[in-house]
Amino acid sequence: MLRRDPEYQRRALDDGHTVEEHFAAWNDYFRFWLKTFATHGLWVELGSDTYRKYSYSTLLNLYDLAPDPEVRKLAGMFLDLALIEESQMTFADGFRGGGRSRVSYSASLAKGSSSGDLGRSGFESILSLFFGDDKGGATHSRVFETSAYPAPDVAILLRFRGPRDYPLMIRNRVPGELAETPSSDGATYALNFDSGLVNLCFRSPYYMLGSTLQDPRASYSAISSQNRWSGMVFDDRARSRIIPHPEPTRPGSTRTHDAYWSVQHRNVMIVQKTKKAKYMRAMRVFVSPGLERVERDGRVFVSDGRAHAMIVPAIGGYPGGVDGKGPAGGPGFRDDDSRRRIRARDDSRRRRGRPWVIRRFSGPCRGHAHPA
Repeated sequence: MLRRDPEYQRRALDDGHTVEEHFAAWNDYFRFWLKTFATHGLWVELGSDTYRKYSYSTLLNLYDLAPDPEVRKLAGMFLDLALIEESQMTFADGFRGGGRSRVSYSASLAKGSSSGDLGRSGFESILSLFFGDDKGGATHSRVFETSAYPAPDVAILLRFRGPRDYPLMIRNRVPGELAETPSSDGATYALNFDSGLVNLCFRSPYYMLGSTLQDPRASYSAISSQNRWSGMVFDDRARSRIIPHPEPTRPGSTRTHDAYWSVQHRNVMIVQKTKKAKYMRAMRVFVSPGLERVERDGRVFVSDGRAHAMIVPAIGGYPGGVDGKGPAGGPGFRDDDSRRRIRARDDSRRRRGRPWVIRRFSGPCRGHAHPA
């Protein structure tokens, strides 16, 4: 607005630049940012519980209010891609799978409660507003309620239909890896836009198994490596899940960096704590309390009735059995070496006479198991 005011148009500010020059610089930056991140994986803070709403509200403001029509168009195109990615990685109720970063591990779980609200996100009510279903609620900002942006047809179709008969393998390259050469402008870090990070998700009608594949030798932005999330989520009313996650070093804290890395091939995932992990003691595997569980020969079988998983220590076993309780409490397994494997079966193909096996996390569990 000030650039249109005759008193301010040519006035130099404290940095020596005019309002018009500031506008031109920010406008160029928005065009560059929207084009660059749209073509290189969208998000560094992938699937973050907390920060997605702030990113989306800014993009909606650009779509609705930017003076430059090109910025408005680019913001709309970016939002289209973002919502298609959301629909790829979420069930119809908004419950998200795949790899994620900066996830708020439940404070109650860290303090020893077995309530198990790990993995729920307030962003789900915002997605409901985008898609026009009846699960929406109040948001932190009225930007979402008042924006004129419409969700694209492809995203709506993916959200409400999803896969029916056959599993999908979703592979999305995402930013987050740091460039080897520091930024020339003095920034804290520079991103490598030829990033090796891949958000991988094996999605069936009844569950998703996903992780962010990373090279443990590479360096990553702190907002990418903080509180990474991977594992198996079930499409059931309880939003059941089996999630490997770090046990923090400080009681009540939930922040860790570079905690673990994983490898995955379709329905098989192996997870291991990294040598450069910060602010963590051990790896744990969270298992939702409502899932049916059977322990046999060092393996734990888990089921919600339609999808089935088997959790196996990759090396050795774990003392104490499934019902042991560790210092942090909560359902799951604790292990200082932290390599685990899980195997699961999905009933979606039984009607075609081809039952199949899904594998899950891996790791040597030399700790205790925690109660479900």
